[in-house]
Amino acid sequence: QQQQQQQQQQLAPSPRAGACLVSLTEDSVLLFGGAQQGDEQQGLVPNNDVWILDINYGVWEKLNVKEASLGGGGIPPPRNAATLTPLLSSSSSSSSQTTTTTHTNKKLSSQQFLLTGGWEPFLQTWDDVFVLNVME
Repeated sequence: QQQQQQQQQQLAPSPRAGACLVSLTEDSVLLFGGAQQGDEQQGLVPNNDVWILDINYGVWEKLNVKEASLGGGGIPPPRNAATLTPLLSSSSSSSSQTTTTTHTNKKLSSQQFLLTGGWEPFLQTWDDVFVLNVME
């Protein structure tokens, strides 16, 4: 049983503050970034990982983040205290950076989110914009 608990802990995001959390479907949410406690010299360490939580089963899935070919692309730098907003239209602005993530949730074929701002604690405040495409 202890081994099973350790495996479950490895399949979930680390404890963190200031993460972005937004609804994907009626039974799942998307988590981006946030900061976790580092050692005394590091202080808060920002993340740029992306997760989906199935709220019916309490199961997390870490998404693969891939650089997209549109708008310069790239993976957003680690950050916390950013905003993540669902986009109603599937078209994205050519001036924003586009990042693609993949998942195995069969209820969701494709959805886009606007990631803006945030900061790397005590080092940098971000004024960039990314479009996160979550797709199968």
